[in-house]
Amino acid sequence: MKRVRALAAWLAILASLQLVLYLRWSLYSDMDLFYFDPRIGLFALMDFVGIRGETPMAPQWLSALWLAVLSGVMWFKPAALRVYLISEFVLALPSLAFFGLVFLVNMSPAHGFSRRELALPMIVFLTFTVAPLLAAIRLYRGGVASVEQQSDAV
Repeated sequence: MKRVRALAAWLAILASLQLVLYLRWSLYSDMDLFYFDPRIGLFALMDFVGIRGETPMAPQWLSALWLAVLSGVMWFKPAALRVYLISEFVLALPSLAFFGLVFLVNMSPAHGFSRRELALPMIVFLTFTVAPLLAAIRLYRGGVASVEQQSDAV
């Protein structure tokens, strides 16, 4: 249970940082903060479907709020680890697609997004998505959630 709670605390911190970033970005409309967006793929997806924004949009805000709520649920119910795994995989897909598209197309910075500009978003993605996801997979594969769920039932 301690390991799942540690992951839940980590996710709560990441969700808080994401919310602070979105608040700062919304208040000052600083598009340079786009590079620090843990859900950069959601922003790109919204732009791709024709919904253009200069600040974080509803799906980004909802992803941060969802992560905050889910971290609280995981604190009390370790079995929610499975929900986190599914959620994180789904939320990571737009970013992975965005990174793949940028890598394949490699536009110039003046006309879009170049490979060189991927460095910072990739570091953010690794920190906010990949690292906690790998930790959660390791916990899940180790049977932490199922063992803790059985101990909660007793």
